[in-house]
Amino acid sequence: DDDDDDDESALEQEEEMESTLQKRQRTTSNKYSVLQNAKKADVRLHPYPHVIIENCLPDDVYEELERTYPSYKDIVKIAKPGRSISPNTRVDLRASMVLKEPTGGIVSKAWEEFVKYHSSREFYEEVIDLFGEEVFTKYHGKSMEEKYGKKLREMETEVRLTSRKKNPAPVTLDAQVGINTPVLKGRSRVRGLHVDNTHELYAGLLYFRDENDPATGGHLEVYECLKGAGMCKEYSEAERLKHRKKIGWDVQFKNLGDFKLVGEVPYEKNRFVMFINSKSSYHAVTPRSASTYPRRLVNIAANEYYKKTN
Repeated sequence: DDDDDDDESALEQEEEMESTLQKRQRTTSNKYSVLQNAKKADVRLHPYPHVIIENCLPDDVYEELERTYPSYKDIVKIAKPGRSISPNTRVDLRASMVLKEPTGGIVSKAWEEFVKYHSSREFYEEVIDLFGEEVFTKYHGKSMEEKYGKKLREMETEVRLTSRKKNPAPVTLDAQVGINTPVLKGRSRVRGLHVDNTHELYAGLLYFRDENDPATGGHLEVYECLKGAGMCKEYSEAERLKHRKKIGWDVQFKNLGDFKLVGEVPYEKNRFVMFINSKSSYHAVTPRSASTYPRRLVNIAANEYYKKTN
């Protein structure tokens, strides 16, 4: 009957959409993609959309990148030339530095290819496919679609900090090869409970822990605000600065009792975590013990273009 025909037609359409998605994932994924082993079933929606992937890169790819990971002194030399950097401080080689500026051989060809792919439109679409456009629309799509008159997938992208002066692309992409400089004594937390820049669409961290690094800590913590998304109280800028000077690291929110620790992503080699950023994407980094080794990580992110730093 007609109802059966409708059901069969709907099933065929669903199967066709799934086939298209699988084909798209296969064609967009390359050997450097941190999402090549990710499945939609891996996405966790609580307390905000995120995915954790162990051994995200093939062994040979990871080993080549690990072998040629720029030393923390070289990263500081390029990213912060002539500056003295404090212990446990984040320093990054942005995609614009790797792709647009000569690095004197410090950045290997493999790293150039890795950064190029993860700051590309191809990878941007791969992220949207993994989480689903409906999830992105819930957190970012409606306001951006109204502003630019396009769906998120249709928006033009550029490498961050290379934008045109006239009519810049709405979305800027970055893949930052980074470190936290070594902790020299005691235990130090690089950053306490916070949410990222409101312009950020998504962020991902790929860990490159050195197998000889004896330090403990440096794990990513995932939190939930028990009062509801966006309802936990923040420090004012003055209070935040004062509190930072007192304890030695930045904390954005006042009452930690208003939060629940939902999960932890250990700082381990070839482990990747990515989340959709929002006012409820609460996270922190656990204190790290003293070590001569830096905490090595790659930050992969997309932002809505904003004039101040793009």
